[in-house]
Amino acid sequence: MIRVVHLTKGLNGGAGQYVTRLNQALIDAGLDSRIITADSEKKKNILIRLIRRTFFSLVNRITTDVFYQSCVPFYILPRSLAKADIIHLHSVNGWIDLSQLAKFKNKVTCWTLHDIWPITGGCVVYRGCTKYTSGCNKCPIFNHPFKNLASFNLIKKRDILLKSGLKLIANSQWTQGKIYNSLVAHSQKHVPIISPSIGEDYNNLKISGCYKVSEQIVIGLSARSVNAIYKGIRQFFQYLEDNAYPWLDRAKFLVAGDGEISHAKNMNVEYSGTVSDQKSVINFYKRCHLFVSPSLMETFGMTLIEAQACGRPVVAFDVGGTRETIIHKKTGWLAPLRDYNHLCEGIQWCISELENETFDARYSSSRITKEFSMKTQVREQILYYNQLLCH
Repeated sequence: MIRVVHLTKGLNGGAGQYVTRLNQALIDAGLDSRIITADSEKKKNILIRLIRRTFFSLVNRITTDVFYQSCVPFYILPRSLAKADIIHLHSVNGWIDLSQLAKFKNKVTCWTLHDIWPITGGCVVYRGCTKYTSGCNKCPIFNHPFKNLASFNLIKKRDILLKSGLKLIANSQWTQGKIYNSLVAHSQKHVPIISPSIGEDYNNLKISGCYKVSEQIVIGLSARSVNAIYKGIRQFFQYLEDNAYPWLDRAKFLVAGDGEISHAKNMNVEYSGTVSDQKSVINFYKRCHLFVSPSLMETFGMTLIEAQACGRPVVAFDVGGTRETIIHKKTGWLAPLRDYNHLCEGIQWCISELENETFDARYSSSRITKEFSMKTQVREQILYYNQLLCH
């Protein structure tokens, strides 16, 4: 029996859903699979936790954006990894010390990218910078005189990956392209794409061919943290405060995630808090007539396939891997990045399709359940595990 240990910072958000579903599917397929999260950090020595917190605080003071080092002080990888056949990393930025992977170089180690941190000098969110392809010299988010710390971090990360034999896995074609262009992974000739999947509960949904909207239009939005800048919900609401659209007076915004955002008094907004278990997530989408993702970067877009699996049209910026999940003017709408007017045009298109009963919800759902099924994902993942074990 193949023993797999997944390392991930937490189980919330898209990456958390990915790991949770994959882990259970691997168990159902007969593998010995388990997850280790950052919750174990709570058991560490208080002094060590304080030193690490101070370390991250100092790094944040010399940068203008989110940045994580590849080497984290006083972090020791769990001893239970010694019993694993495969160590599978996921979203681990700011948690584990990558340099310790060298201790397990006799193990098969792979890493699914849910963001671009594994291939950059420390950036988590892609914003168009291409310095990760050549060395991250004079990093724009570092203050003087620390501009070359990102370059040091990138070279360190490249060396760690080479020594550990770690293999990268892409979650989308877009991510695969970034990996191939990176300095860190230039030696990896083949990068497989194993896309996220929807849970089995989505396969049992009864979706009608089309459905009408009522007088009130419920528009869903979600993020692990609704205030996260790159998720764009705050910027979207600010845009709506200054611009009028025919559908806005009828709209009710249903927002899932941690936190709340100040908005104009005339905007009807309901915050449902964090929605985590699969049935609650499905019920959230069912309450919506359509789903909008104003995110400024998505390597894939888990919420987009979940909403479509529930038969809801979706609207998003054409960024990262979102075009791999949406068929423009068929299952949803893709707007140019940061073009909020075009995004709002997409909302109007969805409403018109629903009101005219021309949106095919059954097609949208069946397409997702076929292309992003858990059976397909786990089959591809096990096949890749076996390839690595036989190498």
